[in-house]
Amino acid sequence: MKNMQKACEIAEILEKAGATDVFLVGGCVRDEIMGTDPKDIDIEVYGLTYDQVVQSLELAGFAPNLVGKSFAVVKIGNVDISLPRTDEKVGQLHKDFIVRSNPFMRPEQACLRRDFTMNAIMKSLGSKSKNEIFDPLGGIDAIKNGRIISCSWQSMQEDPLRVLRAAQFIARFDLDYSSFFRNDCQRATGLFSTISVERIWEELWKMCQKGEQIGKAIWFLFNANWLHHFPIWKNLMFIPQDSEWHPEGDAFHHALASADAAVQIAKRRNFSAEDQGILVLVALLHDAGKADTSDRVHSESGAELARAFLMDLHAPLHIVAIIETLVREHMTVASFGNSVPPTRVVRRLVQRLNGVKFDLWAALTEADYSGRPPLPPCNPAQSWEDVAKEIEIVDNKIQPILMGKHLLEHKLCNPGPQMGQLLKAAYEAQLNEEFSNLEQAVQWAADYLACSN
Repeated sequence: MKNMQKACEIAEILEKAGATDVFLVGGCVRDEIMGTDPKDIDIEVYGLTYDQVVQSLELAGFAPNLVGKSFAVVKIGNVDISLPRTDEKVGQLHKDFIVRSNPFMRPEQACLRRDFTMNAIMKSLGSKSKNEIFDPLGGIDAIKNGRIISCSWQSMQEDPLRVLRAAQFIARFDLDYSSFFRNDCQRATGLFSTISVERIWEELWKMCQKGEQIGKAIWFLFNANWLHHFPIWKNLMFIPQDSEWHPEGDAFHHALASADAAVQIAKRRNFSAEDQGILVLVALLHDAGKADTSDRVHSESGAELARAFLMDLHAPLHIVAIIETLVREHMTVASFGNSVPPTRVVRRLVQRLNGVKFDLWAALTEADYSGRPPLPPCNPAQSWEDVAKEIEIVDNKIQPILMGKHLLEHKLCNPGPQMGQLLKAAYEAQLNEEFSNLEQAVQWAADYLACSN
């Protein structure tokens, strides 16, 4: 609401400076029509040059951020103020555009440079026609009908990233698409290499954080002939699975069903946006190793494949580490069947998770077991979570009971290699439940040293 108030204030300032029209544009209008509160606000200003916009805002006491000057954009907090413009593609790379702003362009012409019709709806902020909707490309109908439609036939050719953005929108808003839209995306598949890996990651991450229909989005990429750019998923197609255990079909169908289950699990567990993104993405990646024809356990090879895939996309390193760990540990429950695990086994798992949240691991296990339609959802990790709560290690790495200061206090060992070896052995013994408090740990260490000597 504060951002919208600021937008109205900015519109009033620009109108007094001579702007002929000031519109809300893009996602903020789309979100309002869809019934959600917009976070970021975009304004498009007509009748003023870029310098006039900046000058009028500065005179009103604002401090405009000119980082977007090359795209005729001024930023004030979460409000972006732009001029209508045309973008002329002059090369193959994503940045190979000539941007020409034109404050006297007709609004319907300015809308044509946008990606999808649902993002080309405008809402007037001007005092004469405040809140009037201007929808030259039929974006409202597209929203009502749940369809994604490009603003122009050459849209995907000019910016192939829009194909990945389309997948993200399909996941978020459960959209359908026409054969014409699919064909336009297919024609752009050869331009994939022109997209920077950072932007690919950005769209994929948004899809996993915000998406509701992940499987539908991945199938769109397949139908648009883009899935071969993501062999970590394409290679799972036709990888057979035990039909009794996996009635859903091949490993590809399982990955998609697990990701869709992960969305619902993340919402039920009230995960943060980052944790939801991690859970959905690891659900998509957890069985990547099934495409590996080597004799290794697929969780181990899958962890390596997931790490390589994410590193190639320049994903944040902490997310890479979490996903790699979760893929490596996603089969842990299967080795124990339906039995309640001993506390020492849960402690060992927490040690291997090495700081990764226990509930993320449990949620992945649940998504894996729930991604087998028509079998009903189930959570075999529940007993593991119960044990973890009992011994109070759900979100923490297990802290060693015996530390170097204790060895020095009891004059058992001096600093050096021997102390390091003793502490390592003591930690292993603690995980094996050979002692449970400091007094027992000190006695254990004394006995250990006596046997060693």
